Amino acid sequence: MDHAKFEQDVQILGVEKMREIVGYFEQGCAEFFALCEAERDNDAQIKSQAHKLKGSAGALWLTQLYQLCQQIEKADSPAAAYQQTPLVDAVENAKQALRNALDLLSKE
Repeated sequence: MDHAKFEQDVQILGVEKMREIVGYFEQGCAEFFALCEAERDNDAQIKSQAHKLKGSAGALWLTQLYQLCQQIEKADSPAAAYQQTPLVDAVENAKQALRNALDLLSKE
């Protein structure tokens, strides 16, 4: 996570607005996994979902998650790449990093 850029967004938008955005991100992650698990062998669907998650990750400066989504999206078989990528851990780490950053910034 690019903490400096995330902090700039918090300064511009405010902590509460960023909490709202992070909430939408968390909802989007749940939808992502539900759709991908239902369509786990569908390359087109996995590629589309990885693209959407990549956009959300990029907007929140989650560089590791962004890169993993990009790898899935560009793979010859996005479905196979999705199944072999530690995406669940990356998403959980990203969500925790966002929560920690917001908690820290709300105390300032």
